Amino acid sequence: MVQTCAEAVKEAVAEMGGTVSTREIINHIYRKHPDRPWKESTIRAHTIGCSVNHPSSHHYPSFPKFLFTVGRGMVRLYDPEKDGRPPGIIKGAVEEVGEEERKALEEATISLERDLENFILGNLSLIQEGLEPYKGEEGRQYQVKSGRIDILAQDKEGNFVVIELKAGTATDAVLTQILAYMANVSHEIAEGRKVRGIIVAYGFTDRLVSAASLLLNLKLLKYKVKFEFEEVAK
Repeated sequence: MVQTCAEAVKEAVAEMGGTVSTREIINHIYRKHPDRPWKESTIRAHTIGCSVNHPSSHHYPSFPKFLFTVGRGMVRLYDPEKDGRPPGIIKGAVEEVGEEERKALEEATISLERDLENFILGNLSLIQEGLEPYKGEEGRQYQVKSGRIDILAQDKEGNFVVIELKAGTATDAVLTQILAYMANVSHEIAEGRKVRGIIVAYGFTDRLVSAASLLLNLKLLKYKVKFEFEEVAK
């Protein structure tokens, strides 16, 4: 049974066969899975993120890669023997990402980060044993002077832990963001207790890793997504 949007996209392309358009994929999924809540923008984002050669696919490293883009809005299943390993971006075959696709990518990123936030909030012990959200649900999207902290937690000693989440690759801009949040917590509510930070992301730029190496109160954690496929008996 199809469980994820990525699985539904793969199923649709496989069943239609050959090269298909994003619109055909959307229509096929809605006909076959009318009970699923996936938006058109989410499906469009998956046809980009699941492609091995779309120029914007790198924004979604956690998406399984099984599509091959042959033109704007046109994909087929990726064939390693035919397409090569690893495939490169086809110059000229893929146009710049349009406004609709850009919005779809943004919405998919927000959705992924929300899912990641939900999972971590319910499993803080995986980050560190004894962590609890600050004042329960109040620790989620906690408002400070610089913005909203994804998750504000406390450890066994009552010290504060600022957790910032990124569905894709975290850049050095995230470092500035979390340091500002940590400073806000220290000044606004810590009352002398320690404040440290944790950035959870799929990947990190070299600049961020280098800068973070000098900060003893900041930890970088990389999450992994594992996709498994099981054939359903007909």
